[in-house]
Amino acid sequence: MWERLARDLRANGVALGFGRTRAWYADLDEDELAHLLGHDVARYHRLRERARKTRLVASRRMLREVTARVLAQEPDEVRLVADHRGRPMLAGGSVDVSLSHTEDLLIIGVASGGVLGVDVEALDRPLLALGIAEAACNPSENGRLARVPLPRRNARLVRLWTLKEAYAKATGEGLRLDFRQLAFRLNGMRASAEFPSQGWTFTSFMIENYYCVSIAVGPEAPACEPLT
Repeated sequence: MWERLARDLRANGVALGFGRTRAWYADLDEDELAHLLGHDVARYHRLRERARKTRLVASRRMLREVTARVLAQEPDEVRLVADHRGRPMLAGGSVDVSLSHTEDLLIIGVASGGVLGVDVEALDRPLLALGIAEAACNPSENGRLARVPLPRRNARLVRLWTLKEAYAKATGEGLRLDFRQLAFRLNGMRASAEFPSQGWTFTSFMIENYYCVSIAVGPEAPACEPLT
C-alpha cells in the first residue's frame, strides 16, 4: 500500500489511503498522547464518548503514518499542527493533508502543490429525510435532483454533500460555509462546479459499493500559520 501511495503522490499530486478505526487505535499513555495529538490533546480529554476518543487517536495515528510513508520519513518525524481555524496541517507545509471518517472507516489524503479536502459518507445516510437538500443545495441543484428517480435520489444527494464538505475542508471554512453558494454538475465520477471553478478539480469514487468518497483539490497552498 505504501509504495502505491508514494507513486500516486508523485504521479497525480494526491495520495489517498483508507483504513478502519479498530486497526489504527492503540492505548497510549499521557506522554504518547501529547506527542501524537499536540494541541488536540485538550480536545481529547474534553470528549466524553469513548468512541470519539478512539477515533481521534486512530485517525491521527493513521494520518501521521500515511504522511510519513509517502514522504519517505519516519512517523516520529511528522508533526501535525493546525491553523487558527482548526484545520489540520503538516508542520513545515511540504504537503497538505485532509481526513474524514464515517462509521468505522477512515480516509486520509495527502496532496502536493495545492490544498486538499476529502469527505466520505455512506450512500444510505438518509440526507433527503433530514432536509439536507433544501438546506445545502441551491435551486439549480435541487432542480436536477428532482429529476433523479426517487430510489437513486438520496445517493445523488450524498455525493453532492461530500463534494461540498470536501471543498469546505480544503478552504478551511468547514460548516461556516453556506453550502448553497456551491453548485455542482455531476458527470460520471467527475464533477464540475459552477462556483468555484478557477483552478479547482473535483472527483468521487466508491469504496465497497457503499461509501462515497469525494475529493476537492485547489490551487492555493495553505496560507495560515500553524497554531502551536
